[in-house]
Amino acid sequence: YYFQTVPRALLTTFRCSFGDCSTKGGTPIFEFATTEGDSSGTWLGMALSCFIFISSVGLFNIISAVFLERVMAYASDLAVQKQQKRLIDTRLWHRNIAKFIDIMV
Repeated sequence: YYFQTVPRALLTTFRCSFGDCSTKGGTPIFEFATTEGDSSGTWLGMALSCFIFISSVGLFNIISAVFLERVMAYASDLAVQKQQKRLIDTRLWHRNIAKFIDIMV
């Protein structure tokens, strides 16, 4: 019933992608697919489970990588801004030159 026609299969896939992956009676579709009587249901259930697991881990990995890249770029920009601020500071330059002259004398 849930995968007999293409539109119904698309609707079932859409529902499963948002967490409502159960039959009308409340039975999970994984269990429904594996108890159809033939061995292909077992393989389809295992394939679907693997697909969902790999998709979830892959999606989490991509989100984490984007977040980490943004944080690292922000830290790099902050370090460059701090260095430019120190280079423009004339008081710091005068103080360091005074210390250098005191050490030399």
